[in-house]
Amino acid sequence: MKLLFFLLLVISLSGRAQTSDANAFLRYLMAKRFFDEAILEANRLTKHQPENDTTLFLLGLAHYEKKDLKWSLAAWDNIPPASPLFLQTQFLKGFSQTFLGHPNEGWEIFQRIVPHDSLSAALRTLEMAGVELLRHDFPAFHQQADGFGRISVLKKQEDNLMAYAGLLQKKRRKPWKAGVLQLALPGAGYYYAGYKGHAIYNLLLSTLLGLQAWEGYRKRGPESVRFIGYASAFAVLHIASVWGSTLAVKMRREEREKTIHDQILIDMHIPIRTVFR
Repeated sequence: MKLLFFLLLVISLSGRAQTSDANAFLRYLMAKRFFDEAILEANRLTKHQPENDTTLFLLGLAHYEKKDLKWSLAAWDNIPPASPLFLQTQFLKGFSQTFLGHPNEGWEIFQRIVPHDSLSAALRTLEMAGVELLRHDFPAFHQQADGFGRISVLKKQEDNLMAYAGLLQKKRRKPWKAGVLQLALPGAGYYYAGYKGHAIYNLLLSTLLGLQAWEGYRKRGPESVRFIGYASAFAVLHIASVWGSTLAVKMRREEREKTIHDQILIDMHIPIRTVFR
């Protein structure tokens, strides 16, 4: 009986040593950024020990580095709350869902996180504030921002989020106003939208067509081919530019918001990497 127990103990210790060595090799592959090879190795290991937290975490991280976030989430979903890797995994899962365009799911994950200390509590606040900005829920953002300033290592990202909130809350240009301005003066709508070069070009072209039409009218009257041709071209250009200026405002606003949203995601990601490096 004692001999049998001894053999089982040796086999168990041997298996743990092999798993540890395998995970060490897996970490080596990750450090060298051989993510495809790391995924193959991790998948091989999980066939033998499907509940090994470290292997599952590294498998998810390899997919994460490749931006295959759906596969990351699938791997990390198998890490239990008792694991020492669970907290880091939850932050990564929340960010991944948010990055994939699911801010509500990301917020739910962050909201369920139980911080281990003041640092993870401050990080949780920052991540939730970032999600609120992406959802344009500014009252909720400012409620979260009341908790800023407690951890110095997060200050830069907290300041950035405050700046983004100010930019997103700035009075937006209105498409209908651009159309009215463009109707009143060629180029004015594009200038209002922020496309100054296009505004100057539109003004010059409209002025040229208008002068040609007027010259044709002055010399040969309203029935002249020259007047009809240039007047028609001016009218078509002007009507199209009125519509175009309203679209320009929408495009400019979307471009601006996308740029800010991308920066918010960056400032949500950096602290996670900093805290759990």
